Amino acid sequence: MENLSEVVEGSWKAWFGQLGVWWHEARQKGRLREMLQDKEFPKGFRGTAQLMNGIGADRPTTERLLLAIKARKSETSDEWTFQPPRRHRRAKRSAGRV
Repeated sequence: MENLSEVVEGSWKAWFGQLGVWWHEARQKGRLREMLQDKEFPKGFRGTAQLMNGIGADRPTTERLLLAIKARKSETSDEWTFQPPRRHRRAKRSAGRV
């Protein structure tokens, strides 16, 4: 019977441990959303280092959480945003030119 109580206790500890991780990451995601929507940055981009420092996480964790909240990385720099990528306009051809 002692083994059963150890198993139950271990299960509870694991469950509460996962709950703690979930709660912590939910708060980090909220902070990332706030940082990316901050009106002081009108272009909507924030550097990875700023975001890492803002949530107190390493680079892989920060990038994983950014992807989870549907942020996108800039194609040209080490920055993240919620804005969609820019579409390049094609030059219109004149109807009379070949």
